[in-house]
Amino acid sequence: MFNFNFNLQDIDFSKVRKRDIFITFTMIVLLCSLFKKEIKNTFFVEKNETGQIIKDDQFGAAIENSVRLQYILQDIQEKYNCTYVNVNLFHNGDSTKWGFHFDKMSCIEEAVRHDKIKRGYKLKNWSIKPFAQKFNKLYHEGHLYLPNLRTEKDAYFNTTLTRLGCISVVYSAIYDERYINKEGLPHIVGFLSLQWDKPTNLKNVEKISMIKEVERIKEFVIK
Repeated sequence: MFNFNFNLQDIDFSKVRKRDIFITFTMIVLLCSLFKKEIKNTFFVEKNETGQIIKDDQFGAAIENSVRLQYILQDIQEKYNCTYVNVNLFHNGDSTKWGFHFDKMSCIEEAVRHDKIKRGYKLKNWSIKPFAQKFNKLYHEGHLYLPNLRTEKDAYFNTTLTRLGCISVVYSAIYDERYINKEGLPHIVGFLSLQWDKPTNLKNVEKISMIKEVERIKEFVIK
């Protein structure tokens, strides 16, 4: 029969060396690292009544969010009779052999009119440099309305975008207001784009309504 009763006062701490403390601490850290998963699943996870671990399904959530975002964009498309509605996010492009990084943007989701085909696959990894002047205005004003791209001086707008069926567009900036720059402006992470395949002449009240639609999609793009 073992007797596990002991008194801390019986321990002579003067005989405990720093090396012993270090070795003990190292062994504890090593054991924790070796059995990290077991310790986490035992003490730091939420379980249901049957013992199953309750955990966020990131893949399932991504699918669900995509479906919900698609529903909202389709609703916007029908509401304003747009030809295309899409969400574009800024990101860093591939690095070259010289180590340079080029800022780019990609369409992450798109809704289209019933008689059109999605162009999302064509809207990946676009350099933002040709759009710099327009995006500077978008950044500072929060929105941008171009009623007829064929009359724009910028070749990217009057040629490249028109070839993709975009003749008129309303851009609405997506800001992440958790972060600000040195000027006190929130970070811009992308934009919502409402597009038509013909020139438009939108009333001010219509533009305001369209610009506000960006609030419906922020939860899906700002993590």
